[in-house]
Amino acid sequence: MAFRKELPWRKVGPYIGAQMIGAFLATWLVYLVYAEQIEYYDRPVTKQSTQLVDDAAAVSTNSVLVPVSRKSMETAAIWATYPRDLPHQGYVSNWTGLLDQIVGTAILLLCICAMVDKGNMAPGSNVAPITIGLIVFMVGMAFGSNCGYAINPARDLSPRLFSYIAGWKDVFMIPNTWWYIIPVVGPVIGGVLGVVIYDQLISRFNSDSLDRDLD
Repeated sequence: MAFRKELPWRKVGPYIGAQMIGAFLATWLVYLVYAEQIEYYDRPVTKQSTQLVDDAAAVSTNSVLVPVSRKSMETAAIWATYPRDLPHQGYVSNWTGLLDQIVGTAILLLCICAMVDKGNMAPGSNVAPITIGLIVFMVGMAFGSNCGYAINPARDLSPRLFSYIAGWKDVFMIPNTWWYIIPVVGPVIGGVLGVVIYDQLISRFNSDSLDRDLD
């Protein structure tokens, strides 16, 4: 909105801050609701100590059960987005993740611009939130396979910070030290790109049409 001069730049900081705080509190609330199930899933597990015999077979030694800590990435993915890197499911690089976020957010913002453009047959203000929600859903269905779909820095960074505080200590390091930046930078680039594309290819022609109608 600020890029289109529809929001003063001085309000950008408070606007972002409000979204970050809201996302953090929402994550905390969801954690409270599901804490017991999450803690049960991530409970310490045990494994039997073994030793190799002739480098060919593994046999039990004293049947010792060793606790294994397990704050898993499966539950970490409840809160923030991570690249798909599971067996038999392919691999997502940082560059692919960045492109994924740029494209998804650009499409989202382009559609939102079309929804609120007075030059279009836009839906009423009471219907627009539902329509935008459906757009978000469709973006997720189309572009959520690589790494989920943040398409908003607050949706990823605040929950990631919460999960770090709550005990998932590797969330800023997996799969590498750069990944957590992608859901922050990618949506910003994609959002600006989507607005520019709409303004240059659609909006300015709608404005010309409105001016002619008024004349």
